[in-house]
Parts: sequence; structure tokens; C-alpha cells
Amino acid sequence: MTVLFLFYEVQSYRAAHVELHRKIGAIVATGRAILAEPMWNLDYERVKLVLSMMERDPDIARVAVYGFDGEPVHVIGEEQSVGPAGHQAKMSTTDGSQLTFARAARELLGDASLSRAGMHDHLATRVDILFETDADQQKVGELVVMLTVDNLLSTMKTRLLWDGVLATALVVAVLGAAIIAYRRSVEIPLKRMLDSIEKAREENASIPVRWESRDEIGELIAAFNVLQARVAAHQAALTQSRDKLEEDVRIRTADLQALNDALRDGSQSLAKAEEVAHIGHWRWHLSDDHVDMSDTLCRLYGVDPESFEATSKSLQATYHPDDAQTVQAAIDKSISRDQSVEFEARIIRPDGQERWLMSLSQSERDDTGQVVSLFGVSQDITERKISETLLSSAKDAAESANRAKSEFLAMMSHEIRTPMNGVLGLIGLLLDTSLDSEQRRFTEMARESGEQLLEILNEILDLSKLEAGKIELERTDFSVADLMAGILELLGPTARKQGLWLRYESAEDVPDRVHGDPGRLRQVLLNLVSNAIKFTEQGGVDISIAKSSEVVTGDVRLLFEVTDTGIGIPEAKYARLFQPFSQVEASHASRYGGTGLGLSISKKLIELMNGKIGFHSRSGGGSTFWFHVDFSKPKDAQLTVEEQTPLAPVAGSRGTGRILLAEDSTTNAMIAVTMLRKAGHSVDAVSDGLEAVEAARMLPYDVILMDVSMPELDGFQATARIRSLPGKTANIPIIAITANAMHGDRERCLAAGMNDYISKPIGKDELLDKAATWLEASVESSRGRSTHPSDAVFDDILEVAALQALIADTGKETATRAVSIFLVELRERLGRLSAAGTQLNYELLEKEAHAIKGSSSTFGAHKLERMAVELEEACRSGGSDKIGSLVSDIQDLGVDTMAALGDHFGIGAR
Repeated sequence: MTVLFLFYEVQSYRAAHVELHRKIGAIVATGRAILAEPMWNLDYERVKLVLSMMERDPDIARVAVYGFDGEPVHVIGEEQSVGPAGHQAKMSTTDGSQLTFARAARELLGDASLSRAGMHDHLATRVDILFETDADQQKVGELVVMLTVDNLLSTMKTRLLWDGVLATALVVAVLGAAIIAYRRSVEIPLKRMLDSIEKAREENASIPVRWESRDEIGELIAAFNVLQARVAAHQAALTQSRDKLEEDVRIRTADLQALNDALRDGSQSLAKAEEVAHIGHWRWHLSDDHVDMSDTLCRLYGVDPESFEATSKSLQATYHPDDAQTVQAAIDKSISRDQSVEFEARIIRPDGQERWLMSLSQSERDDTGQVVSLFGVSQDITERKISETLLSSAKDAAESANRAKSEFLAMMSHEIRTPMNGVLGLIGLLLDTSLDSEQRRFTEMARESGEQLLEILNEILDLSKLEAGKIELERTDFSVADLMAGILELLGPTARKQGLWLRYESAEDVPDRVHGDPGRLRQVLLNLVSNAIKFTEQGGVDISIAKSSEVVTGDVRLLFEVTDTGIGIPEAKYARLFQPFSQVEASHASRYGGTGLGLSISKKLIELMNGKIGFHSRSGGGSTFWFHVDFSKPKDAQLTVEEQTPLAPVAGSRGTGRILLAEDSTTNAMIAVTMLRKAGHSVDAVSDGLEAVEAARMLPYDVILMDVSMPELDGFQATARIRSLPGKTANIPIIAITANAMHGDRERCLAAGMNDYISKPIGKDELLDKAATWLEASVESSRGRSTHPSDAVFDDILEVAALQALIADTGKETATRAVSIFLVELRERLGRLSAAGTQLNYELLEKEAHAIKGSSSTFGAHKLERMAVELEEACRSGGSDKIGSLVSDIQDLGVDTMAALGDHFGIGAR
């Protein structure tokens, strides 16, 4: 009943509270509408009048208006300091306590909060006063309204007091009636039940209770009687189960005894197995630092299990000082993780003997996950360690002997190459003299034999370098298509001479440019294609390149296949392939020639490039040799002007002369020599700087092509030595060859005494043009006039030879149309460049400079191109002090370039 009264009063209070919420919502809605206009017009008298009218409501305890700046305009109500939203205003109660007003009035209209402080209760809310203008709504102030809920609380207290008195009286009456009924209907039957329970306990039998009432007590007694009967039945079953359990215990005890006997036998077998395998087990209890050790383990340590006190400290003392840290690290790792940890360490037994132990350790945890012990096994591996040491010594000795052999071969190859180069050079000079037909035939045969011997020496030198690990891979961007075109150009005449086809096919998804070692890739392909041509009498050779989906060490994997229709390889001879100095048939050496080193070198080169090589073939059915190599994406390294637009030759036909090529890559040398000899030049090739200096000292050369990076003596050092030679030799034009393509490389070469610069991979036209240019310069120099090729190639702004080549390649009309488009494009780019320079937009400056650089070289505007390269580099490196002047210089030079192109082609620079 009391609960019902309370529920009713609570619902009444909630209804009154909702009504107050509605009332305060209506008051603030009306107030903000009425106050908007006077607050906008700053009519504070009307504001006071409106507030005075609102104060007449008996439930309003306080009403206040604040201006846009948070200052009060008018406040009516109780003595409380009230501020607008965001101010730390507070409400003070009559008993001195304070309530933060920001908490009580933090919600907008419709979400007022009831705050209790001392004896006063209030319902407060705040709302912005908005004045609607033509553009939008403007906040002109804030309205704060506070309602009192004292009347509501007072009424509720009175009603709750009377409801409590009434509920108490009803409870007393009900309890009196319940006590009387309890004694009649509950106490008597319960007493009978207790008597029955006591009697049943004494007599160990089920004694039912007599009670005829059909009320709840009667049902309870009936259930009690049933329960007693069931208890008696369960007690009988329990007695029977106890008898059976005793019998089971007897049987299980016998089984356990047999199991213990078997376990004892197993323990003895385990101990025997540990002794035979030299393995012992142990358990380290972390709580008391005690270590349980098996008897076998004690024997491994050479200690008496009865007298030795096994602790972590005593066992650590037995380990070799050099291995103590390893053991401690393994123990720490075992404690920190659940996986087993393996470690090897030496122990020193009490008799001074040193033994190696291999141990496995794993942590053991309790129910809480705490490590309580470490369990492990240890095995004596001393004999294995001795064998490993002997094997390692033998391996080191074998490797040392192999290195000595490789170094001996390399030294002998190098020593033989030096005089061989001199012999070939002298034969070349002899061929330049007047010889009759028989003498020329003999001399050419001598040069051919010498070149074959030099090729064998090169292969031995390559193999020796590979075995000694002295070959370093080149890393540069190159065109796969250009590389293949060079191979076809080099080996195509040989195939056609034998009546064979030589075809090349590349899949569409094969990238044109990759980053890797083009020289070593070319060397492998030349070897495989040359072998295919050599061992094919009918049909031909097909070369294919495909892109593989599997990539391990780079960005793209290319699969190369060389397939021929030649003699094939018998399956029984497969094992002999890729072995040095080995050929499939002994007769092949005399019939087809060769040393049997090509495939071995190719295999080692492919493995050096992290690739794989293989083949499939059958006797008489042709062969397919394949390999795959992973390449990186092109690095897009900034190229120098000289690489993008090589120096053009002097106008006129190319002259011929005597050229020395210093190049350590056999394949690069082979291609360059072939290109130069086909152009009519007499060429000698050496493989390092020392040979180059010796050759220049012995023979008169017109031009030297000098690879910058070579063993023994690099190109810079070799150039310095040649420049110090006596006579005309010191002035031989030297053209640098390098795989680098970064800014500053040309300057470094010129500073070292070189005359010009070629970057790899070398194109045929560029190589022949450079050679012709410096052959002409060499001739002019010999006449007593010093001429630098650039004097004949460049005018002040444009490279005339480049423009002539453009006209020759495309025709006068097409070239003129292209120049017209370029002039319009250049003018637009110069405008964007100027704007970007004013805004210091480095990203746009770099973009425009890069575009100007690329297009200028096409039309021979190399001076403008070089300046654009310099600006691009300055933007990348943040050289802001140079950017302003570079932009201005490019503007001026661009105008001059457009005028010069317009004059040359007879068009206006629009």
C-alpha cells in the first residue's frame, strides 16, 4: 500500500515538473520574441518594462537580460549573481551555499535543468536573443529566466507525510492478523515435521507426518513425506555404491601398482637412453633456486649427484667465461616466452676437461601464468664440434687454395694480356702499311688468332674475378629494346652468313627501361645467342622476353629465352653444362671451338644478379636456354646535358683513325670495337688502366676511349699518367666513358685532363660521332692549330649541327612546323616561369624548367637547356639564392633563342 502511495506521489511530482518545463519554455520563447527589437535598437527602457511584466508571475524567481558583450542590461529577482553563457557566474542561496549558474543554465530552450542548492530549488534556462536582418540573424543579447519550485516541493512534503502515517497504520493491522493465522496454520504442522525428522534420524527409517489439511501447509507436509521416502531410497543406493567403490579401489590399486612397476622400468630405460645419447634433463625451481639434475646430466658435468649442490649459481660457475653471457641471455629468453630456446655453450668440468653442451630450455607456469620453473635437456656435442672445426678448417683451406688459383689465373691472364695487346697493336700497324695479298692474309690471320687468344684470356679473367668475388655489378637505367637491338646488329651478320634466321620478340607488358647492369646482361645474352648460332646448322635462333608475375628482389622480373634448332644436348650430358672448361662432347672443341667457359661465366653472372638460369633440350631437337633477373624501376636520375644531347660531329664525312679502347667489361668492349671497326677504324682494346697507359706508351693512337671505372687503375688515374708521358702522347684526345649521368661528372672528367664525355649505354651514332670529332681535332692539332670540338659545333645560342640533323630526319617542312609550335610553347612556359618566380613557387618552377630542358635539346638550344637544368637542380636542392637570377637569365636567353630559331627557319617568334 505504501508503495502505491509513493508511486502516485512521484507521478504527481513528475507531472508538475513537466508543467514547469513547459511554462519556462513558453516564457523564454515569448520573451526573446518581444525583446529582439528593443535590444537591436538599444531601447533599454522597453527592456526593463518587459522584464517588469514578466516578474509578476509568482513562479519567476529571477529574470535577466545581457547585452551582446556579456554585460547586464537589466536584472530583476533574488539576490543572485547571474551571468551569460561562458561566464563563471554563480547563484547564491540564502544559507550561503553557491551553485554554479553555468551548470544550471547551460542548456537551450526546452532542456532546462533543475538545480538544488540549500533550501531553494530553481529551474533555469538561457536563450540567445536574435534579431533577423535582411542578410541573416544577428545575436543582440541573452535572456536568462529562473523559476522557483518551492511551492511544488512544499506540497509534496505534506502529502508524503500523511501518506506515510496512513500506510503505517495499515501495516500494523495486517501484521496482527497475520500472527494469529500463523500460529494456527503454520506453527503446529511445523512442530510435527520436526518431530518426524528427529524420530526418523533415531530409527534410520522414513516416518511420515500425519496432517489432513489441504491448504499450503498440507501440500508442504505431503512434499516432505515424499522427500523422506526418496532420501531413504538414496541412502540404500548409497550404501550399495559404497560397497562397489571399495571393490573398484581394490582393483585400481592393483592396476596402479602395475603402472608404477612399468614406470620404474620406463625410468630405467630413459636413464639408459640418456646415457647412450649423452643427454641429461634438468628442472630449475625459481622459488628456491634449486636445480634437479638427472644422473646422466651429473655425469656430463663431472659432478657427484649426492654431494653436488645444484643451483643456478653453481651451474653458471661451470660455464666457460666466454659463453656465460650466451647462457644468461638464453635463460632470460626462456623466462620471457613460452617457446623453447636452444643454445650451445662450453663447460669446464672439475677435472679441467672442456666439453660442449647443446641445451633446450622451456618455461613452466602455474595457474596464474607466473613462471615457476624452467625445464630443459642438455646433450654433449663435443665430438660434433670437433668435426665441425676440422671441416671448417678444411673448407677455409680449400677456399684459400681456390682464391690462390683464381688470383694466379687473373694475374697470368693480366700479364699475358699486356704483351698480347702490344702484339695486336703492332699487327694493326702492320696492316696499315703496304702489304701484298699474301702478307695481308697472313697478317690478318695472325690478328684473328691473337684476338681469339685475347678472348680466351678475357674469359679466364672473368671467371677468376667471379670466383674471387671481385666483380661488382653496375647499376644504371637502360633500355631493354636498345640492348637487344645492339645484340641483333652485332650477331645478325654472323647468323645470315650461316644461312640462319635471328629473330627477337618482346611481350607487350615488358617495360622499355629498367635499372640494373646492362653490361653483364648483354654479356650473358651474347654468350647464349653466340652458342645457339654456333651449334645450329639449319633453321635459326629465336630470342624472347616476357614479364614474370613473380618478383623477389626488385620491381619487375624479366624472363629471357634463347631457342635454337641446333644439335641439342643428350640427357646424359646435362650434368656437364655450366661446368668450367667443359663441353658436351670432346669433339665439339675441335669442330666448333671455344673454351667451355661461357656457360659457367653466364651462370655465375646470373646468380650474382640474384637470378636463375636453366635449359631444356634433347639430342637433335634443339635447345632452349632461359634465365630470369629482377630489375628495379628506372631511377629517373637527372641527366646531364651531354647525355641527353651528345656532342655532334664536325660536318662532313667521318674520318678513320687508330683508337685505343680501355673498358673492363668484355661485352661492352666487344660491341664498341665492332661498331668502330665497321666504321673503318683500327681499334685495340685493353681491360684496365695499367694496360691503357702501357699501350699508349708503346703505340701511336689518334684517340683514346677511357672507361672511368676500371680495376688496378681507374680512368682518372690512367689519364693523369698518360698526360705525364713525353712527346705527343701526352696530348692524345681522351674521351671518358662512364655509367654515371649526374651533374658534375663532365666537369670532373675535364678537370682530370680528359677532353670529352660519353655516358653508358653507348649508342652507335654517338660513339662514331665522338670518334670522328676528336679524330678531326687530332689532325688539326697535328697541323699546329689547337681546336676544341665545341668551337666548330656551337654558335652562341644554337647548335647548328643538331638543327641540320633535325631537318635531315624530318624534312624542312615538318621541322619548320615543329619549330613554330615550340616557339609558341616556349613563350607560354617563359610566362609561367616568370609568374612562378615572383610567387617563389618552387614546385612550378621545377616543373617548367624540366619541360624547357626537355624540349630545348630537340631544337639545338643547348645553352637554354643547360640553364634550365641548373634551375631545376636549384629548385630541388633549395638553392633559393640562385633561383631569382636564373629565372631572369632564362627569360632573357629564351627571348634570344626564339629570335635565333625564327631567323634560322624564316618564321616569326610569336
